[in-house]
Amino acid sequence: MIRINLLPYKEELRKAKRQQFGVLAVAFAAAAALTVFVAYELYDVAIGSQNSRNQMLQAGIDSTKRQLQEIEEIKAKSAALLGRKSAIESLQKDRNNTVRLLSEMVQQTPEGIYLTSLQQTGANVEIKGYAQSSSRVSILMRNIEASRWMNAPMLKEVQAVVVRGRRVPEFTLSFQAVDKGEATAAEASPAVGDEDAALDAAEANASAETAPGATSAPPAPTTEGEAATTPAATTDSAPAETAKEG
Repeated sequence: MIRINLLPYKEELRKAKRQQFGVLAVAFAAAAALTVFVAYELYDVAIGSQNSRNQMLQAGIDSTKRQLQEIEEIKAKSAALLGRKSAIESLQKDRNNTVRLLSEMVQQTPEGIYLTSLQQTGANVEIKGYAQSSSRVSILMRNIEASRWMNAPMLKEVQAVVVRGRRVPEFTLSFQAVDKGEATAAEASPAVGDEDAALDAAEANASAETAPGATSAPPAPTTEGEAATTPAATTDSAPAETAKEG
């Protein structure tokens, strides 16, 4: 038997399609919302992680800044300590140089020389004094030239003065207080014998020039604050010969 469906099937088909479209739309909207939510959460997690890393980096930067500041403070303290050390070493060196200079002057000053003053400005040293004769001043200059700790002697002035009724040379001599080294000292050491011979000859000439009975050194007072050699004991007669300093 043939059956004929007189119901509006097309309307039901359209209704079914509409329902299917609505379900698909809802599913798509839900999927989109879920995607947005997941993306938002992922971005939020990424931002939180980056903020945490930024905080760690900032903490590291602050720590590095503090360390750099401490290093600068340590450098400043180190520079101050080095400056103090340099000043102390300079003072120690100057003290040693002064002691060495005075000791060297005692050793190198020949007999017949009476020093009245010694003044040092840096490496420049100027001495003043009296001499029995000009040859004694020459011997002093040769001794200074031969010394390891003194160099470049230069005679500035020589004039005849009267001391206790006797005319004696008054001289002003300058030289450099420097360390010429062991090599210079070794080269200068063979000349000691020649200097002794010259000293003996000069003493003989001075003895010939000295008046009979005179045995004392010219009295010359030392300047306050300046190094000077100690003269020999004097008598009432005219001075003839000074004793070596020290």
